[in-house]
Amino acid sequence: MFYDETDIGEIIKQYDIVKVISKSVQLIKIGKKYFGKCPLHNDEAESFMVDPETQKFCCFGCSCGGNVINFIMYFHHTSFLRALKMLDSNVKYRKNIGNQERNRILEVNETVSKIYQEQRGEAAAAEYIKKRGLSDETIEKFGIGYSFPKGQKLYDLLKAHGYSDKEIMAAKIVGFYDNNYIQDKFYDRLMFPIQNVEGNVIGFGGRILTDSKDQPKYINSSESQIYNKSYNLFGLNFAKDSKQDYFIACEGYMDVISLHQYDFTNAVASLGTALTKQQISLLSTYKKKIYLAYDSDAPGVVAAKRAISIIGDLMEIKLIDMNPYKDPDEFLKALGTEEYQKRIDSASSPDEWVLKQLGNDALRNSANADAIRTELLEMLY
Repeated sequence: MFYDETDIGEIIKQYDIVKVISKSVQLIKIGKKYFGKCPLHNDEAESFMVDPETQKFCCFGCSCGGNVINFIMYFHHTSFLRALKMLDSNVKYRKNIGNQERNRILEVNETVSKIYQEQRGEAAAAEYIKKRGLSDETIEKFGIGYSFPKGQKLYDLLKAHGYSDKEIMAAKIVGFYDNNYIQDKFYDRLMFPIQNVEGNVIGFGGRILTDSKDQPKYINSSESQIYNKSYNLFGLNFAKDSKQDYFIACEGYMDVISLHQYDFTNAVASLGTALTKQQISLLSTYKKKIYLAYDSDAPGVVAAKRAISIIGDLMEIKLIDMNPYKDPDEFLKALGTEEYQKRIDSASSPDEWVLKQLGNDALRNSANADAIRTELLEMLY
């Protein structure tokens, strides 16, 4: 079941956030607001506040906040859609048109993914895929493809499949500009379909085939009616079914793909951004442990530091040391599966990791090393 924004707004209006949260948290009214101990972290200061006027909650201790659906997500460690369904047991509002539009956009994305896959035999893409050492099985598993050179060939093919301009525009896969100028958003890139937990293609990531500095290495789909990067993770549709009791969280598509190829099928990545609370809540519905495998350079250290603060008490955290290699892809190609498993087995707790980073050569040589080091030290106290 899909819900459009109007559906969600109507659902939220039917539930008093104070009454919903009061079932799980003892609240005391002070003035016009309600306060209590935050159920999302070990709170002794009663830093949790609910505002009946705005129908929002926030915690001044762990920085969680949002509407009634967000509270259910955090409290029950569940996804946005599941939280919506938990709240939405007796809602009368349903707009089939919203569901039909979303289903049509999913169809557009599935068609685009197939078109891209049909193009991956093109010389530039085939050469890059070979250079990255991707197996045929891995390529098929992740639906890796190639986008056409600059132009509107994808648009023309989608029109030939019977999709309207409105549907193509809603999928955010083609740019429509003044003077009837149309341009495929992705061109001359290796394409990675982004799938939700059900395996539906909801967006795309595209990587340039060279090391050119004239354009971004990766570009990603814009958010749409079916794609919100804060609530999804690349590879989760596979990783959730892994027999391992933990996730490996990486920075990028190729790290996840490489880990899966080397039999670490529990790897996921956030989508062009740092981990979010929503992503952690989603992950924690499947497993209670997370191993961070972020790049060993200064930006990777900063990203890992932020991830630790976001994860908090929601999941048990370990951090994988990949030095002297930058990322999982480089490490695995150099040393293989057994050595990477050893790094997992010897992964550090957050405090141990902080102490190691203080001696990290990559961090020491970065432009903002002193500021990062100060922030790391603050994590210990």
